[in-house]
Order: sequence, then structure tokens, then C-alpha cells
Amino acid sequence: MREFMLRCQAIVTRIDAAKVVFRVVPQPACSSCEQGRGCGMALFEPKQTVQLTQPLARLYPQLREPMAPGQRVELAVAGEALLALCLRAYLVPLVLALLCASLLAPWGDLPAALGLALGLASGYLVNRRSILGAAAGPDLTVIPGDLPEA
Repeated sequence: MREFMLRCQAIVTRIDAAKVVFRVVPQPACSSCEQGRGCGMALFEPKQTVQLTQPLARLYPQLREPMAPGQRVELAVAGEALLALCLRAYLVPLVLALLCASLLAPWGDLPAALGLALGLASGYLVNRRSILGAAAGPDLTVIPGDLPEA
């Protein structure tokens, strides 16, 4: 049994020939917010729903039964996949920023600062374009829920 670090509720909104689109349902930050009293964390929560698209080829090997639009599912990400994604998102730009800044530092402070900015921007582009050959995101595990009422 895999240990899942991150779980969220979602609704299947569309199934195409090549992809599935989920609408992630925002959940309250704590039980006080859920009851309406609030602890103040609700101010920092995103209010809008998030659309998430996953290729069918990544989902079908794990699915035991087909999904239908309107079906509630639970999306889960394994702990090691989430850790790898976080390391890639934060460590790659940091290493590139420090490397570029240290290479341009012998020419003064301004080139070092520009190298820092260049390294951060290139780290962002590396993550955005997935130049490293890693997948676009972590592998999601779909746990089927209730089917929509007909």
C-alpha cells in the first residue's frame, strides 16, 4: 500500500480521447472555518476552483473502472513524488541562480546581481518547459468515488 502525502477531492468535468479534466474542490483550512467561526486562515485560501488536466495514458493503467463526467473522485499524490517535485521546483532555480551569480561575480556586483536574476529566470524556464526530461507533474492516483445521479 502506497503512502499518500497529499489528497484532494475533485469532480470529473470532461473526458476527451486523450485527457481527463478535473475540477478540484477547495476545502476549508480548518474545522472552525468549516463551521463558520473561522480562525483567520480562510483569508489566505484560494476561493476559485482549480482545473487540472491529466493525460488518459497516465491514468488508465491504474483505473479499475471507467470514470464518468460529474463523478466525484479523490486525487492523491505519493509522498516521494511530491518531494521530488518540490525539490525540482525550488532547488533547480536556486542552484542555477547561485551558479550564474558566482560565474559573473569576478566582474563586479552588478553582473553578479544580473547573473542571479538570469539564473532564477532560467531555473523557472527549466521547470516550466520540463527540459530536464521529467514528467510535467507528479503521478496522480485516482480513487473513484460516487457516480453522478442520472
